[in-house]
Amino acid sequence: MNLILLAGLFVIGGVYTLPVKHDSGKAPIKPHHNPGKGGENLTENLKGNDGDIMLTEAQIDGLLEETENPTRSKRQASTKYNKWTTTVSYYFDDASGYTDDQKDLMRAGFNFWRDNTCINFEESETADDKIRVAKIDGCYANPGMKGGEQEMSLDDDCMRIGIASHEMAHALGVWHQQSRSDREDHVTVYDNRIETGEGSEYAIKNNTNNYDVPYDYGSVMHYAESASGPVMEADEPLHQKLWVNGMDLHSTIFYSSISTTIVWVKNSKKHIDHNLGICTDDLGCQNDGYPNPADCSRCICPGGFAGILCDKRPSSTNAQFCNGSSINANSSWQTFNGALNRENIAGLSTESCTHWIKSPEGTQIELEFVQMKKMNYSCRTQSLEVKGAQEMTMSGYRICPIGTGTVSLSNIPVITTLGNKAILILRNSRGTFGFQVRYRYIESNNNGDCTDVFPECEEYAANGDCEWDLPYMKNYCSYSCNFC
Repeated sequence: MNLILLAGLFVIGGVYTLPVKHDSGKAPIKPHHNPGKGGENLTENLKGNDGDIMLTEAQIDGLLEETENPTRSKRQASTKYNKWTTTVSYYFDDASGYTDDQKDLMRAGFNFWRDNTCINFEESETADDKIRVAKIDGCYANPGMKGGEQEMSLDDDCMRIGIASHEMAHALGVWHQQSRSDREDHVTVYDNRIETGEGSEYAIKNNTNNYDVPYDYGSVMHYAESASGPVMEADEPLHQKLWVNGMDLHSTIFYSSISTTIVWVKNSKKHIDHNLGICTDDLGCQNDGYPNPADCSRCICPGGFAGILCDKRPSSTNAQFCNGSSINANSSWQTFNGALNRENIAGLSTESCTHWIKSPEGTQIELEFVQMKKMNYSCRTQSLEVKGAQEMTMSGYRICPIGTGTVSLSNIPVITTLGNKAILILRNSRGTFGFQVRYRYIESNNNGDCTDVFPECEEYAANGDCEWDLPYMKNYCSYSCNFC
């Protein structure tokens, strides 16, 4: 039985993307033409190991064919990549001398996929198909199942949970987020800034299947803006700093940034074999949560939510520093000050604290950020994530301005949520950190008139989304679904 789940996700098949409603109801930004698409020198760049993906000869041939014939049928790509069964075997090479702590860290990165999908892992040197994890040369993996024994290199410089998760995702068949077929709708890549030998890391894979999952700037599969020089710019500036936490994840609180590569995605019921253990009953998960494939009585929740049905605010990681809060907005502007202050000591664990701002049904929330108090410039150390302007499964906007002390946020436009919830997640590992925001609710412009908010609504309705994604379609595609 093949694992359709991740081996196919972002790799093979048709392309679908969800619309994103931008600040204050503005129309989505039109993509602008890049000075190159990261693929002009792909033939030269594909001769060997590129970045963190080690390609087989067949895969190199497939990518070259794809680059030279970008309009060919998407279904033809499937012959280049094998799929794992529901159990993926790996073992740590004894010759690499991994410590117990290093093994535990890598297991934690691998097991993120086990805990959030129907994938199982086993440590086995005798399985027919297996991954040898060793200190070979940097951080890389073979994409998809190669057959027999294949390599994953994780040396001492790769010892981060996020890097281990990233490389295992490659081994499962997942490409980089910036290689999605719809990349140019979201990101500008500058060819002339790409280092020699790394062009394939930014080449668009025309035959990916995105399974209706929106582009996630905060995915662990997304390269940083300057992973090999200042190569990428987000078309939405508020997403730019999301990349800083990509493969530098060092604590489970950042796992919300891996949300788009999770299996229970939009349209997944059409692509995943239920015999793999996927829950078939409607559990009633809220806030874009989805049934846990390993325990169908519970939901797996996006960042900012908790509880069996994802209807609770998560507890703070340490109430000594911040308890979090749930605030009710009204139609007049109000002011909220949030803080998560730590000792000014290096090497502390990252703590998080979540605030909810709620408003009545049929309204949206406007957020006007005033200022931020911070001690560190690094977004890895101190940041504020703002969710609600997109689907909750997506990484939110990341606010971490340049400067220390009291920093004005007047350059940030008013953020308008899609619905009646705004989620504010503070993260801090060192020093003073806080923010001030003004907020109010407005009557929703997503309800009322019997119209579609997005032009893709007719396509979504034809795909059956009106039935299994009722809340979303009722709000944004009421005309195509005949809800009025």
